[in-house]
Amino acid sequence: MTKRRELTPSEISAAERLQAIWNKKKKLLNLTQERVAQLCDWSNQSAFGAYLLARVPLNTDAVLRLAKVLQVHPTEIMPELADYLPPNNSEFKTTQDVYSDEEKGFITLLRRVTPDQKNDAIETVKEFYRKNQVVIEYYERNVNKQAAG
Repeated sequence: MTKRRELTPSEISAAERLQAIWNKKKKLLNLTQERVAQLCDWSNQSAFGAYLLARVPLNTDAVLRLAKVLQVHPTEIMPELADYLPPNNSEFKTTQDVYSDEEKGFITLLRRVTPDQKNDAIETVKEFYRKNQVVIEYYERNVNKQAAG
């Protein structure tokens, strides 16, 4: 078995910043390590745990994914990325900047239900959208016909 290399002071600092952000945000965002792993498209929570405990150095891809899930700018985890990222990129805005209160409430509710309930809710919303889209398209066609005629 190969021994892992020791992390650099910069890598350890990034892990410490990630851990501080995690401790601050996990309850606020109703997250578990398993949920973070799902949102980051990782197979299980062990990768996130390894980053948190500084067992594995954070890479840029992981920082970008984690920043999005934890709703922080990536430079809050890894300041050295500042040279490569715009300071106010809308992709890194927090939910307070991007979502309405109703949308934030909906997201909060979705995070509290089981995966099956979440899928049911999403399918319900999609079906509602599809039905309303048909009505909107019908209305637009008829209004355009009346306006032309």
